Amino acid sequence: MRVEPASARRRAATALATVFAVLLMVAGIALVSARASAALDLPGDPDPQPGAPGYLTLETSPDPLQFLDMSPGDVGYGQIEMTLETATTARIALEMYAGGELLAHPNGVVISIASCDAAWTGIPAEPVTFDPADPGCGNNPQAITSVGPGAESDGTPLFDLGTLDAGSPRFILVEARMPDVSASRDESLMGLTGDFAFHVLAEGDDVVPTNPTTTPGTPATPGTPGTSGSGTKGPGGLANTGLDVLAVVLIGSGAIALGMIVRHRRTLTPRRRSAS
Repeated sequence: MRVEPASARRRAATALATVFAVLLMVAGIALVSARASAALDLPGDPDPQPGAPGYLTLETSPDPLQFLDMSPGDVGYGQIEMTLETATTARIALEMYAGGELLAHPNGVVISIASCDAAWTGIPAEPVTFDPADPGCGNNPQAITSVGPGAESDGTPLFDLGTLDAGSPRFILVEARMPDVSASRDESLMGLTGDFAFHVLAEGDDVVPTNPTTTPGTPATPGTPGTSGSGTKGPGGLANTGLDVLAVVLIGSGAIALGMIVRHRRTLTPRRRSAS
């Protein structure tokens, strides 16, 4: 029986892990396109039936919204633009789902979201960078929520974002932050993945509201996701009763695992050599 050197075995293991992570990343992309959230490792029920199409448009930047090549100390930023079409105005709310080993780990990722009435500025050109400056909001910044490490989010509470008017988009900043634990060489993070998804819900009335009834960012009373309600439609075209899921942003998993494998091989190995 031929015995391979330890270095060869390590190279083979790294190659297999990288291939596995690539497969995870591809699976995550497929999940995004198929909106098959049932396959994701998420708490709660992040897969309600979509409501009436054509009212709420969500665009992500970058597209797809994925955080590749992450390692300790890195931060990933993305932006979701919400635009109301056809309807004049609607009350909007947001559900956040986040889970998986990478969030449950004590040194794992922290996912935070915030709202702005204008596009966020200062977002780095690259989706993932090391210790960047915080992006800015010049018009009504509102922190919404944050989850991890060691925690998950099951879609509750439902966060009320107030009123969205046609022609006045809303911008959601998504931040994925990895604590800088490179000095401790915590290899228990290797290969872990996490999933997160957002549902944006909208509600219309018979009478078009002129002022939001609650402050954006505060929990709202949960409705029934995916149910259009029994009422007739108002002048804005939205159901009068119940919350109706008008659009879904679903982000798959696997990219973080790939990035950590690649960066670990690139950055931590030289440190080991210098310490020997």
